[in-house]
Amino acid sequence: MNRRGHTLVFTLLGLTVALAALVGLFAPLQHRICGHRCSLVDRWFPKWNSHSCAAENVVGNLLTIRFVIKNYQKRTGHLGDSLLEMIPPRSHFLGLDKLAYHRSGSDWQITVTRTPDLPGWYLLTSDGKLHFSEKGPATAQDSLLWNCP
Repeated sequence: MNRRGHTLVFTLLGLTVALAALVGLFAPLQHRICGHRCSLVDRWFPKWNSHSCAAENVVGNLLTIRFVIKNYQKRTGHLGDSLLEMIPPRSHFLGLDKLAYHRSGSDWQITVTRTPDLPGWYLLTSDGKLHFSEKGPATAQDSLLWNCP
């Protein structure tokens, strides 16, 4: 291959990389499990991703509380009237005061309002879906962060 051929190959390779970068810049960014948006570095190099935030603790507590509620319902045959009734007394869940528990028959939901250290609002439903919204209180139509039936 002559010099002109090498130049053409490297030009095409450079254009391909530039196009891939532009597509990456304008593609919608996904949410992490905590609700924060993924960065381009996270998308391109997922193994380098080391994100730790207060919202991850909230999400972890929500998913654990879901299993506590299911266990309570299985043990007693009904749902409790409050989270404090269903959570064992020596449990150490931080931020229970920030959670709002609502139930209707056999369905329940837990909402978390946005605080300065959280990226948005959360909604956990009895069917195991965790929804998230950056704009206002989360509803079942908002972004789905987690689905654990």
